[in-house]
Amino acid sequence: MEFKIEKQENKPLVERDEIIVKITKIDATPSNAQVQEAIAKLTKKNKDLIVIKKIHQKFGMNECVALAYIYTNQEALKKFEPKKKKSKKEEKKEAIKTEEKAKEEKAEKKEEKPAEKPKPEAKPEEKNKEKKE
Repeated sequence: MEFKIEKQENKPLVERDEIIVKITKIDATPSNAQVQEAIAKLTKKNKDLIVIKKIHQKFGMNECVALAYIYTNQEALKKFEPKKKKSKKEEKKEAIKTEEKAKEEKAEKKEEKPAEKPKPEAKPEEKNKEKKE
């Protein structure tokens, strides 16, 4: 595979460079990891700061075009990139665990308090009889 940078545009407001890379002499569409490593070698930037947005290959062609963002620092990456679905699932699991812990604590507090006797309530039939009299 051969990689060639076709366009590189600096975006200082979002603290990143947008790069369009043309990939030639390929058998199949390359994976995001392969493209990420190749761009890291071309630009001499940290692999962790590179995000592959799109890899587009026309049917039957031996070349494809990739759009990648290279962030200047880790904070900018976290700020502007959406969270992955896996991390959202992990956050939901953590929220569920905290809710379960809170329920357990409430249950323990209820067990510690002395049980109050419930007041007997009049049955609906008895109420009707009292009204008739």
